[in-house]
Amino acid sequence: MKLLFLIRKKAKATDLETLAPIYVRMREGRKFDKWIPSRIIVNPNYWDSREECVKKRNKRIKLNIDTITHDDLAAI
Repeated sequence: MKLLFLIRKKAKATDLETLAPIYVRMREGRKFDKWIPSRIIVNPNYWDSREECVKKRNKRIKLNIDTITHDDLAAI
């Protein structure tokens, strides 16, 4: 199973008030593809889509994302 962390919302570069949930996309081939919103909310300008994490300058939020486990996702 492949897990991807994504944000589905865009914000202008000067907009620091817009918030969006981080989605977890779970994929297993072509038959299983599920998008689940997490409880973690972040400004889209702070999200690094290439690395699938919060940009380096926001270490506190990055720690919360790194602590998500497979058991947490199963509970959702």
